[in-house]
Amino acid sequence: MPSALDYVTRARQKLGIHADEEPLEAHDLAKGIDALADILMRWTANGTISAFAGLNAETDTVTLTLLDGTVWTFEANSAIIANLAMGLADDYGRKVSPMMAKDAVEGEAMLVLKGMAGLDRVSQFDTGLRMPSQGVLTTEIDNA
Repeated sequence: MPSALDYVTRARQKLGIHADEEPLEAHDLAKGIDALADILMRWTANGTISAFAGLNAETDTVTLTLLDGTVWTFEANSAIIANLAMGLADDYGRKVSPMMAKDAVEGEAMLVLKGMAGLDRVSQFDTGLRMPSQGVLTTEIDNA
């Protein structure tokens, strides 16, 4: 199962940074874990996931709890790695490729969709928007 150390190492590899050329130093690992925590806190705040765990120690297994309560570990790898690589790119002076950006966006969207699979979408995500026929919304055309 992936740990914070695994994610930081794989995100650096995605950026073209390999341990044999540029070893992972303690400050780089700390920076990577902080960036990973920022991503997971953002995902929790915006409703992509409901919770996460495993950042207390670099070797703890990182787990994500999706909106429907499903706990994911391995399956979320690509989303985490791509988003973490994007978060670290500036720190290492690397460019984010269009494919990396696509992987990050699609990976995050996949987590949302997987997490919503078991939810009652109407009661959980009702935004209050109604169709014009329900008399709630009016437009200039309706008033003309």
